Amino acid sequence: MPPVKVAATFAIVVVGLILLRWIAAVTVSPAAPAAARSSSAAEDLPAVRANTPLAPTAEPTEDIDTLAAYDEAMRLGRESLLDDDIETAHDLYFLAVQALPGDPEAEARLRQSETVLDIDDRTSDWREALDDVEDLMALAPRSPTIGLAYTEALVGAGQEALAQGNAVRAQRLCGEASQRAPIRNDARLCVTRASGTATVLLRGTPGAAVQLAPTNTPLPAPAPTLQPVTSPTVTATPQPPTLEPTQTPQATQADASSGGPPLPQASPTPVADRP
Repeated sequence: MPPVKVAATFAIVVVGLILLRWIAAVTVSPAAPAAARSSSAAEDLPAVRANTPLAPTAEPTEDIDTLAAYDEAMRLGRESLLDDDIETAHDLYFLAVQALPGDPEAEARLRQSETVLDIDDRTSDWREALDDVEDLMALAPRSPTIGLAYTEALVGAGQEALAQGNAVRAQRLCGEASQRAPIRNDARLCVTRASGTATVLLRGTPGAAVQLAPTNTPLPAPAPTLQPVTSPTVTATPQPPTLEPTQTPQATQADASSGGPPLPQASPTPVADRP
């Protein structure tokens, strides 16, 4: 909504309030006429009866005018958020605060819209900034300006949490910012640092369970554990030595009858003693 439209709307509201005051003043009846004067000379004239004065119409109070202006400013402010016109919404919420000072809703909307407009220049208090942008995004979830401010607040709050030693929160916030804006290197770098810090804390504290942010990467299935197979022990049983067959007496006698020298008798040699 351009500033000209805001000024015109505000002028219409003011003119309407003035018109209501004027109408209320006109509808008040004039004062009652004085009583008819009696004339001693004209006793035959009919007596004039004074009219009963009418009760004046109640004039609109300033409270009614203030509430009407407050409601109109809040309504137009929300419409400006839906139109992604954050500057006009900020101006309208400022008028609502002026119409009804101390109203918590008007003050909150004014602060939240100011946070979105100044998100690029912010350097601290990122947790409060993230809460303000989240509340304002609930009113206009499709606003591109509020969406960019929300991503910026996620990165800032994640880096702030990492500096404070809260690696789990930093990984969660920066991980969401990286999903919303994959091209942002600062968001991915924040996730990497937060993951490394959480791993170091997990190794340095025995028995400490660190809850890391869930990822979409499936975990590998555990390999089956192989059970050792024991082979049976074989015990060697000693075998008795096998003797070679010796020459029979018949062969010895035949050699003697042939006239040759007698052959020596071979002694039995165990098989186990062979080379």
